Amino acid sequence: MAKLTPWQMVVEALKAEGIDRVFGLPGNPLHFVADLNQHSDIKPVLVRHEHSGAALAYATARMTGHPAVCFANPGPGISGEIILLDGICLLFFFISDISSFVP
Repeated sequence: MAKLTPWQMVVEALKAEGIDRVFGLPGNPLHFVADLNQHSDIKPVLVRHEHSGAALAYATARMTGHPAVCFANPGPGISGEIILLDGICLLFFFISDISSFVP
């Protein structure tokens, strides 16, 4: 079995959960988007603002009844996304958020 990078492991976990698309603003998790394109059929839906990624994930979860995934850059990006995700969690929808940390 070949060694997987951490982002490839995330992609494999998303595939195992049946996720078919993720929403977010590319940037620091750039390897995540590259691994999505190279190692899976999961489509990254790129947005212009972190709120949009969370809103699209919420709409997808609400319309399909399945979990949805959004991603953002660390720092201000994740801060902007968390504001919207906080309200979404109160509505009991399953949305996962992926970010990375660079020391």
